[in-house]
Amino acid sequence: MKAFTVLKAVLLGVSLWAVAPAYGYEMTHDYYNRFRSPYKNNVYLSQQVHAAQSDVSLGSENASSQRMNGYGLQLSAGLEHFRFIQTGAFFSTTQMNNPEIGGNELRQVDTGVETRMVMSTPVSNIVVGGAAVVSRANLNIENERLALSGAGFRGIFEISYYASTQVSLVLGANHTIANFSGKNSKGEAVKPVTRTTRLGAGLTVWL
Repeated sequence: MKAFTVLKAVLLGVSLWAVAPAYGYEMTHDYYNRFRSPYKNNVYLSQQVHAAQSDVSLGSENASSQRMNGYGLQLSAGLEHFRFIQTGAFFSTTQMNNPEIGGNELRQVDTGVETRMVMSTPVSNIVVGGAAVVSRANLNIENERLALSGAGFRGIFEISYYASTQVSLVLGANHTIANFSGKNSKGEAVKPVTRTTRLGAGLTVWL
């Protein structure tokens, strides 16, 4: 829960920073966004910190899911085509635990490729898209330590506010469903499923 409390404070601060310049048009998102050419590809590098919440199930019929909370970091890079479509790749790490059951932990590393559509408005850009995800995880659950590999799909939603022609502030949310496979200490196959929601804030630099 502490991660979500910190993120709420960050999101509030970023929101106030984004809204304050709106009183002077020369510093608004719309003013800076107009400088970006729609006739060329724009390279971007992005970094976000996020709070995460995941429902984890071992996948068996009798297994109940457990909710884990945590935090992480995501790095991404790509191309924006004609100010409308973004294609790129990302790398994210997330560390979570169950506050009610000590010792139950999930550490997850995701990589993937994404495609997103950008909709420009006078006050911000709205970005929606999806990504194919390949993931590796170390899971400690029900006194079992599991090394897992898997794949899944991620839905993406972001709000981007241009602070200058080369820097934008980003508020993002995504939801990932990943299916994993591995073996427990008895050599039995296990197939955990994770459903992870992330809320993040960060910066994008345009090159």
